[in-house]
Amino acid sequence: MSIDTLAAAIVDAAIAADGKQPIVRLGRVYDRWIAEASNLAHDVYAESGYALDRIFCSHVENSNREWAYVQVRGSEGESSEAVLEALLEFVRTETPVPA
Repeated sequence: MSIDTLAAAIVDAAIAADGKQPIVRLGRVYDRWIAEASNLAHDVYAESGYALDRIFCSHVENSNREWAYVQVRGSEGESSEAVLEALLEFVRTETPVPA
């Protein structure tokens, strides 16, 4: 899949925070791709540290708004598409935060 197709699939699969549209970003840091999704529902995506030094999910609280932010770090030599595919898999399969 192309980068644009993967980004659109992430937006479609993600559960958005109230009144928000999910945002997907792709960038490079130290020769590794990083894919990010923000404006996700904080009550669906569990806050965590890095899982296997690859996926990070954080909750953000700001001026009466709360949302989750997810980041996937690529490994050296991993393609941008593979990193976006990992982010897509995360937003599709993450289970709700226990009540």
